[in-house]
Amino acid sequence: MRKTNVNFHCHNLQSYFLFSLNFFLFEFSAEPPSVITAFNTSSSSIHVTWGWHNEDYESNYSISGYKLTYKEPSKTNEVFNFLCTLSSSAELTKLKVFTKYCVEIASFTNNSVSNRSHCLLVSTDEERE
Repeated sequence: MRKTNVNFHCHNLQSYFLFSLNFFLFEFSAEPPSVITAFNTSSSSIHVTWGWHNEDYESNYSISGYKLTYKEPSKTNEVFNFLCTLSSSAELTKLKVFTKYCVEIASFTNNSVSNRSHCLLVSTDEERE
């Protein structure tokens, strides 16, 4: 388990009081979902599914949900996030036509987030005439 120190500085505009709040986030050494598939369902959408090799993993680690991250590999500053509760799939819509996307997923609990999965490259379909 790795401990990360996070500092937040908060401003109260009514009294102009500045205070600092320190707390620790514990990142558990659990892995992201081990089985990930993605395929295009149209020229502007991708369907993503995930799961675990061990069926008890979700309950053993008290998984609260999943964070799906997707972006065009060439555009490092444009990252989109999609939060899911205890679902095992998501449909990414309103994407660019015939474009590659890097899809990654992480699991989270009430107080921590796993590392992201490897980047799974998937492309939206061509526009049909």
